Amino acid sequence: MSDASMARNARTIEDRLRARLDANRTYLAIDTPTAAQQRAQVARLTRQTTALIRHLLRDLTDTSDT
Repeated sequence: MSDASMARNARTIEDRLRARLDANRTYLAIDTPTAAQQRAQVARLTRQTTALIRHLLRDLTDTSDT
């Protein structure tokens, strides 16, 4: 993978992580989330965790699971 592609993927992951901070704040503001909202949040958190791991390890070959 080229350096340009890896830099682009790093920016993509960073942009997604920044956007997800807002989504997390929104979720945390819900007094009593429904089961569907809880399931959706778990899926989002899994993608966020994967993005953080990829970013920390500099495994920037793919962003599809972030």
